[in-house]
Amino acid sequence: MHRRRLLALPFTLAVLGCSSCGSTASPTVPFASQSAAQQLQTARAAAMGAGSVRAQVRSTWSTGSAQQSSAGNRTIGHQHNAFDGSVFDLRVLPQVVYFRGNAAATHTQLGLPGTFYAGHWLAIRQGHAHYATLLAGILLPSILDENLPSAPLTKAGGATVAGQRCTLVQGGAPAGTAVAGTTTTISLCISVRAPHLPLKSTTIETSAFGVVTSTVTTFTDYGAAVQVTAPPHPIELGGASA
Repeated sequence: MHRRRLLALPFTLAVLGCSSCGSTASPTVPFASQSAAQQLQTARAAAMGAGSVRAQVRSTWSTGSAQQSSAGNRTIGHQHNAFDGSVFDLRVLPQVVYFRGNAAATHTQLGLPGTFYAGHWLAIRQGHAHYATLLAGILLPSILDENLPSAPLTKAGGATVAGQRCTLVQGGAPAGTAVAGTTTTISLCISVRAPHLPLKSTTIETSAFGVVTSTVTTFTDYGAAVQVTAPPHPIELGGASA
């Protein structure tokens, strides 16, 4: 699973914005006639226009698996994570991320003693060392960008997702995230029906040690309301780490 916070996984994929989305599709060009770069831009614009999305993620490799469920709009969101004995939940409100995890997750994600903090909601304010890492992949722009392939982009045929026909745009990991000795391929499935929303993203990563990780992200519930509330009486970790 290509999430920076999943520190225990046997691979590394950073989360960045979509550097390959600079090409703007002309509204006069039919979707099927657009270039791969234009189709990718069309899909991202449609998803951003929807305002919110739910993403179900599952990663598998030879010795384990990880699952993640996120829902977010531009400003708030929530996420559940489970992998390698770590389980934790995140809630995002403006300028704060709330974290609650078991002992393993509290230690690996925040470096805190799990015996004391496990099971408690912790408030991590903007400016804290872990704020940006925890925030990644929860809000709508980040959910989309970490699943978009980068140039060189190619059209890779078609597929069907949940009964919807889609076209595949294939490329590499976002520019600047390459890890020495690893290869990454991302295939994004975009609905052929307007407004051409992303339906599924599949990432295949082969590490320098030959570990192959497959991550499948399914996008649903575009435009649905996202409900997030602050937990009662969280432990404040502050805005800047000591």
